[in-house]
Amino acid sequence: MLFIWLIKNTLVIKVVVWMYKNIDELIFCELLPEMFKRVGLKNSDINDLTKTPQWFTTQKWTVEQEKEFTDWVVKKLRHKLNMPIKQAEREAKMFLLNFGWSTGEEKQLELDI
Repeated sequence: MLFIWLIKNTLVIKVVVWMYKNIDELIFCELLPEMFKRVGLKNSDINDLTKTPQWFTTQKWTVEQEKEFTDWVVKKLRHKLNMPIKQAEREAKMFLLNFGWSTGEEKQLELDI
């Protein structure tokens, strides 16, 4: 973003700030409630559950559920914020990295030593 800022000056900074403000609003108004709904929790559970540290480790979902949710998030970001597909995919992955439920499937790393 710094490179774009140097070329386009402050107009781009205003657009970027506006865009991220909308992503935050989208996360709290639509993405989190949908994520909670997909594991059987109600919207009223969001406030109570998110007050506890590591709240995102309290539920699990399958890899297939995570994939379906990721696809839904990408479509939502593209529709609501008019994001290019690659950026929407990155944002969806960052959302899941920060807030996503664990898949419950342990991945074992194999190291060649």
